[in-house]
Amino acid sequence: MTAIPGGIAISRATPLPLPAAQNLENALPPERLDRMKRLLNYLANPPGPEERAAQIAEQRAVKVHTVYQVNGKVVGIHEHEGDTTFASSAAAGASVQAKADGAARGLSGAALNDFVADRITAALESRYGSSLDVETYRNPAEAPTSGEMQDLMFGRTTADDARPAAASRIAYDPDVLALLSIAGTR
Repeated sequence: MTAIPGGIAISRATPLPLPAAQNLENALPPERLDRMKRLLNYLANPPGPEERAAQIAEQRAVKVHTVYQVNGKVVGIHEHEGDTTFASSAAAGASVQAKADGAARGLSGAALNDFVADRITAALESRYGSSLDVETYRNPAEAPTSGEMQDLMFGRTTADDARPAAASRIAYDPDVLALLSIAGTR
């Protein structure tokens, strides 16, 4: 019998050999290899509390480009830096497709942000109709921050950010992560 760390027993399980994990340079495309190395480095050397607090503060300070509300509740935001966050995954596909379409048209910066925001608006309008309210902030100086809008969207308070993330309470095995990533490339 094999056991998963933590004492969970698995019957009829055969441990998989991990030679591919040692051969990442040959198994992954360069961009995935770079992401995997950064992830493994992050997991092996997680930031301390001060660095984590600084990262969170920096992320929360990003200015919002567009806020999407349905019946007065924030359901999504698109940031001036190009990231998009939704309260559910219902419109995430529209965001991803809009970014790809805009990039294929050669758009970047403010033009890409406007294009993505307009495409997301169209997708949400088809879903929510007249219940959707959209507010766009073309001037970042006049825009709320993503932290403020995410707090409204998810019902958080800034005190919630002081709690350790779930990932900080999990022990990671880099070989398993590497193997999972390699399996995803097939």
